[in-house]
Amino acid sequence: ARIISEILVRLERLAARERLSGWDVLVLTGYGEQKQAINRELAKLQFKALAVGCHTVDAVQGREAKIAIYSMTRSNPEKRLGFLKEKPRLNVALSRGQQYLVIVGDHLFARDAVGMNPFSPVVSHLGNHPSDCLIKEFKK
Repeated sequence: ARIISEILVRLERLAARERLSGWDVLVLTGYGEQKQAINRELAKLQFKALAVGCHTVDAVQGREAKIAIYSMTRSNPEKRLGFLKEKPRLNVALSRGQQYLVIVGDHLFARDAVGMNPFSPVVSHLGNHPSDCLIKEFKK
């Protein structure tokens, strides 16, 4: 939630500096509790250039935004994805951004999760396309 908040603050500054308005941002997560945590962080912020909405993946099908931010919250020692392993959910999450997609999460966990893992090819794609994609580590 904190990292998403930081990203949105940076986007707001960029939009203000470039005199852009009406950027719609859709923040997505697989879990209701994560949505609540993100909304608590967003309540501390004020946006003038961004229109920000936060939803679970299950509640967002059919919606799109210029920018989508997907909070991929899973990370555990057992390397289990839980219900995030379902390809239709991942497809919805990754296809909501009309121009930009930001994925926030543990990319090493996503790459190496055991069992059915639809995230592995996504992380591989990110790493194999450095001209279009960036993997950036944030400090905790």
